[in-house]
Amino acid sequence: ATPGGWDEGTNMTRNANSPDLWEISIRLEDGGLQFTGNGGVIYWGAGDFPSGTAVADGDTIPIPAGLYEIDFNSRTGEYSFEEVTIYSTVGIIGDATPGGWVTDTDMERDPSDSSVWRLRIELLDGLAKFRADNDWAVNWGAGEFPQGTAEINGADIPVTAGEYNITFNSFTGAYN
Repeated sequence: ATPGGWDEGTNMTRNANSPDLWEISIRLEDGGLQFTGNGGVIYWGAGDFPSGTAVADGDTIPIPAGLYEIDFNSRTGEYSFEEVTIYSTVGIIGDATPGGWVTDTDMERDPSDSSVWRLRIELLDGLAKFRADNDWAVNWGAGEFPQGTAEINGADIPVTAGEYNITFNSFTGAYN
């Protein structure tokens, strides 16, 4: 299920606050996977998806294709796969944008990554946010400009007037 298949491992990142917790955001294919440690010497698995408790030399975890945030605890074996939503549209809205706070300016989806959105736009001094599907149900913001990591329901982004090439990742919240 992983990009390297069974031949090449995909490294997870250790959580800075919990040394037994490992995390990754990744696109997976239909298939299976196991967690490994010590350069592939230890294997943990289980037959449960989207969460369960892996054991040493356990079964392969069955995976349906999708974009996931994965957590794995190497002490307890507990794991979870949270599927990331793919949005129909993502736009930018606010008094710094052409449509103000009324109409989104839709961004274009990157053809190679369904979570990456791009737009070339003239902005005014003011505030802006990103939002999905022209609706306030899912919106992202942060207090940083011209780049940062937006959070769901985060603060408005302060904008300085100018022409910009904007990139936004609806999976990670990264923008510039």
